[in-house]
Amino acid sequence: MKWLIVSFETKKNSDVVGLERFLKKCNVEIRYFDPEKKSKKTFVDFSEIEYCIWLNKKDYQYEESVTLLLGYFLGKNIPLFFVWNQPSNEERELFLISEELREYDSLEDLQRALDERFPLFLKREEEKKAKEKLLDMGIPFNADSFAFHIASNNEEECDLFLKAGIDINSRDSAGTPMICIAARYDRLEMVEKLIAAGVDIDAVSKDRGYSAVMDAVWKSNTEVVERLVKEGADLTKISRDGQPILVLAVGTNNETVCKVLAENGADPRICDAMGMSALSYAKLFKKDNLVKIFEAVSDEC
Repeated sequence: MKWLIVSFETKKNSDVVGLERFLKKCNVEIRYFDPEKKSKKTFVDFSEIEYCIWLNKKDYQYEESVTLLLGYFLGKNIPLFFVWNQPSNEERELFLISEELREYDSLEDLQRALDERFPLFLKREEEKKAKEKLLDMGIPFNADSFAFHIASNNEEECDLFLKAGIDINSRDSAGTPMICIAARYDRLEMVEKLIAAGVDIDAVSKDRGYSAVMDAVWKSNTEVVERLVKEGADLTKISRDGQPILVLAVGTNNETVCKVLAENGADPRICDAMGMSALSYAKLFKKDNLVKIFEAVSDEC
């Protein structure tokens, strides 16, 4: 991160030295600027500045270089942190016009605030770098692109999307949540990462009306089913065509999946649009192993 300290002081006092030491400890690159020098290279030199600390030591509201510099930072949405020295009302009106500005009465107050906020700054820095890397790779930063890389099992690209702050609950253009895409393509590791990031595991797709655990059942992916069930996935949802999750499971003939679902609250007696339940189908197709599992939990439902 590159920080700028704007100050009229030609010599650093002990407080400023302490602030500088704190910032360098946080791996920050620091530059100084005295507005009275009115450098013609101001905007070239500051093109990479990401944060600015403004030390107010005199009345400079009418300084042209100050007005230009402030306008530059506001236009770039660069966060500014002001340490006031008995500012006038006119100064406050001039400077406090953006949500990116914060004011403090002393350097000590500023340093305490920065200490609390640095995790956020680091997160922003990580997001920025990840977005830049995706751009360098020619990858658009949007939900459809994220979905494509999940489906393609492109681990590096997916990690960059997560680091760049993609909305984990976003959907592709077809209305399919990212967690459902991960389940449909058997991406257990991606499912784990989305869960760790706080994804809504019960989001339902617009096409089939499946949640992620229903997609995993449909794919007969035992590991993904077990992980989502462990996370507390809702097992009572019905698909758009009227299928309960255990009816889907019976169709795959995956005994382990049926057992996991039934033992964790999926009701084998709930009927589909045809009026048939998972237990009914198991009996109809003589799946005695499944009948035994369902009957064992039926009295508990």
